[in-house]
Amino acid sequence: MQPQAEEVVAVRREMLDLLRQQLEVLNSAPELKDSQLRECYDRHGRVQELREKLQASLTGRHKIVRE
Repeated sequence: MQPQAEEVVAVRREMLDLLRQQLEVLNSAPELKDSQLRECYDRHGRVQELREKLQASLTGRHKIVRE
């Protein structure tokens, strides 16, 4: 597997792991403690960063293929 493809797979795996954690926390209790809520916001921010990284990586790869 090419390094760029490996990076895309790693980013997707991390995103899925974070989203699974989110679902577990959100489904575990009717009300979240402040610390749990902060962790959710942190995970959400990290997922957004990864989404942007993935998009940039895929956009860069498509540019290479088109050239």
